[in-house]
Amino acid sequence: RVIHYGDSQIEEDRITGTLREYLQSTFGGYGVGMVPLIQKVPTSAISQTSNMELDRYAVFNAETRKTDFKDYGPLGQSFILKNSITITFNKLNYSYTQRRTKKFGNITILFQSDYPLTATAYVNNKPITATSKIGDTKLNIDIPDSTTNISLTINGNATIFGIMVDGNGKGIQVDNAAMRGCSGTIFTSISSSSLATYYSKNNVPLIIMQYGGNSMPYIKSTKQIESYCKNISRQFRYLKKISPKSKILFIGPSDMVDRTTRQTYSHMEEFIDSLKSTCFNNDVAYWDLYKNMGGNGSMTQWVNNKLAGTDYIHFSREGSKKAGLMLCDGIQSAYEYYIYKKESSLNIEENEQAQTPFKSTVNQ
Repeated sequence: RVIHYGDSQIEEDRITGTLREYLQSTFGGYGVGMVPLIQKVPTSAISQTSNMELDRYAVFNAETRKTDFKDYGPLGQSFILKNSITITFNKLNYSYTQRRTKKFGNITILFQSDYPLTATAYVNNKPITATSKIGDTKLNIDIPDSTTNISLTINGNATIFGIMVDGNGKGIQVDNAAMRGCSGTIFTSISSSSLATYYSKNNVPLIIMQYGGNSMPYIKSTKQIESYCKNISRQFRYLKKISPKSKILFIGPSDMVDRTTRQTYSHMEEFIDSLKSTCFNNDVAYWDLYKNMGGNGSMTQWVNNKLAGTDYIHFSREGSKKAGLMLCDGIQSAYEYYIYKKESSLNIEENEQAQTPFKSTVNQ
């Protein structure tokens, strides 16, 4: 699994969807990945509806964040189930919906409860039921491969962290974890247990964090940059401690325009340079979205070309696809270099072995 955390720039599966399609096309797999129990922001990956509203706690939302509550789960939001709820999933046929999210073959509910949880999936009006045991943290339902619609009824008392709508078989699953308004400094406010359980039991070798855009408009000094980077460093250390086998890729902010000056924010490049140093000092990879866009002033060009909105912050759907493709190109180049280095190392080792003279041990 790959989980892509980010702010509103990745809402609606923007950027993440392009990355998922690339990874699954290259290495196998299909399915949407993990979604919240109730979608507050529609996504282009799948149609998801529920028959009721539930109490929701979100670590990235001031209105729903609770000081005495830390079990937000891997998506940073959780829902409190006290009886039953029905969720319906259907494939979408929009032109921009990625092909590999239009079918799925496995449903897994992530939860925390002191009691058993029962779930019934209705596929072609045929029920498939599963019940958890006390102490379980996930409930899995195998459904017919290549299913395109499903009705899921969940019964019990539990905190629901998310539902994994995956393919059935080997390959890569990519989760979109969009957090509107978030600066990326909230992970230390999520209980380590709810994160560690997800990372360790679901094979998450890569965590992507895409943040910085919500902080840029408020940065007026080097001291503020240092403060933000120090906080981001804390998040890196926290996630590495929780999931030591996971690698982290940080995607920095895009170019952003100060509306008062109509120019790129004056501290933008200093901010990005500091983010890079912070990442490298923590053994975290950095992908420079700002530079790949074109650097200083590029957001205005993107807006003029309808690749970004007139807020000079968010990409349009076409712009998100372009940014996603650039990210995929960067990953592909790094992967090819990795393969090249690996093969070169093996060739050198084979040559050294071939050149080593044979020494008889008969008389020794």
